[in-house]
Amino acid sequence: MTTPLYFSAKSISMSKRCDRKPQSLLQASRHNLRELQAESGGRKHISMELSYLNKNLHGPGSSEDVVAIAEALKKKYAVPKRKLRKDHVQALEFLISVRSDTDIDKMAYFRASVHWLMEVFGPEMLLSAVVHYDESEPHMHALVLPIMSGQYQGGAPIDRTALPKLNNRFAEDVGKPFGLSFEPKLKLHAAQRDAAFNLAVDHLSEQSDPVISSKVWMVVAEHIKRAPQEFLAALGLKLPDVPRKGMKTAGQIFSGTGKKTSEDRDRRLTHNLSCVGQRNYSNPFLNPGPST
Repeated sequence: MTTPLYFSAKSISMSKRCDRKPQSLLQASRHNLRELQAESGGRKHISMELSYLNKNLHGPGSSEDVVAIAEALKKKYAVPKRKLRKDHVQALEFLISVRSDTDIDKMAYFRASVHWLMEVFGPEMLLSAVVHYDESEPHMHALVLPIMSGQYQGGAPIDRTALPKLNNRFAEDVGKPFGLSFEPKLKLHAAQRDAAFNLAVDHLSEQSDPVISSKVWMVVAEHIKRAPQEFLAALGLKLPDVPRKGMKTAGQIFSGTGKKTSEDRDRRLTHNLSCVGQRNYSNPFLNPGPST
């Protein structure tokens, strides 16, 4: 039996499209390296007393140096600044997580993930990889500069067409050797989907997750509705077992009269017609007899 893995990607940019929260490479790096938390005292979902367990697997230890490396690579590969939009994709961020109760060498798994990212995008393009142990589940943030084959690619490496292929490749190359795999997506019925959505939202609310009060919450909520299984997996929650709406219980099934047959319908029709003094001609073998 395999253990589920979690692998996701997003673009780092100043775009506000679809009500997304703009974020620069500098801000993303500061978050991952816990520079922002050190200044502000952390957030409720981050246990700062455990931050010493975090591990920087690749890249410099300061956000300014991460940005400096990115700028040097853009210059090296002649990425024309004048042709880049103000809200261009500054980096790709990959989130690779594993459940805390998973019986594997987690650090070896994260190191294998770093090696895989280097193979896919090139060693130069991996700007930073930091493992966090100060949140609910151990996970790694990896920042990648989107330059492939010497060309700036923007968000193309993780678009709707490319990301599913990347997911499958990661699961095969990295997850499988560690006994990890993506859980098959089950087709949820309406009641189960509603219960999964409510479970995820209630958990985020109980944990005072900042996404609840952010400007992008409505967008996130819509994504939870469409794919609640992915969010439950990321939060370490189990899919609730909820019967379909309208489904009968075992007691109702055994005590019920069962599905109506044509004979039952004829009998009911005979009864209804007799109540108003009319004959039933639905049965050809019924002899009404002489009238009196």
